[in-house]
Amino acid sequence: MPARERLQQRPALRSGALRVGALAALLLALPLAAAPARAQHDPIGDAEAAFAEGRHEDAEGLYRQALESGRLAPPGLARVYLRLAELAALGSTGDAARLLGFALALDPALDVPASLGPVEPPTRGVRVVLEVSDDDAPIGLRVADAPDTLVRVLEVRGRGFERTLSWDGEPREVDPPADARPIEVRALDTHGNLVAQAGRLAPEEPAPAPTPDPDLTPEPEEPAEEGTPAIESPWFWVGVGLVVVGVAVAVAFSASGTRYVLDAPVIR
Repeated sequence: MPARERLQQRPALRSGALRVGALAALLLALPLAAAPARAQHDPIGDAEAAFAEGRHEDAEGLYRQALESGRLAPPGLARVYLRLAELAALGSTGDAARLLGFALALDPALDVPASLGPVEPPTRGVRVVLEVSDDDAPIGLRVADAPDTLVRVLEVRGRGFERTLSWDGEPREVDPPADARPIEVRALDTHGNLVAQAGRLAPEEPAPAPTPDPDLTPEPEEPAEEGTPAIESPWFWVGVGLVVVGVAVAVAFSASGTRYVLDAPVIR
């Protein structure tokens, strides 16, 4: 059998099916390609894996990367400070006690590993307390029971009111206008991570509806006059008459028995 005939006898695969298959394969490959990217944006997960595998230098770099991101809240922040304290103890840098104090101030219920030694009860009692006093006209702010250098910034926010205050351990005061109260205060560490929060923001009031300007208000349009009904128009009856005449002529020609045949022109 010739090669061409053998080729013609094989079942053909339409190009549409190939396109559908290629698109399905691409859609299946996208989640697999995105998985490494997601893992790269999870420094805490990568740090935990490196710490469990004994790669302490890699783990410390990843923990510090998470710490310097400024996006951590107390639970995750306490865990990062605890891991950094463990790594400092393993490296004998002398910074382990300070970092452990930060971790326990954020979460006194943390399980302290044996590598950090016994923890004294007073150390576990240290915590971060952000006090807001609104009795007088100025609002007093105080951070109590927190280790030195943990809280570095106080952010004060109210309705249309924002202040950022550096914290050095001394009580501070703010005097927002009356319509800005109540306020919310956030205590941040040196990297901008949330350490503590107090107060609350006033709910946003809905914007007042705009008052219409009488000079710009359009005048109501007068209703359009109703036109003459079609059945009362003389042109309607003229059209009806023409249709009747045309039908009568057609019937007359068909009843005469004469047939008119239009032949194609003959080219001589």
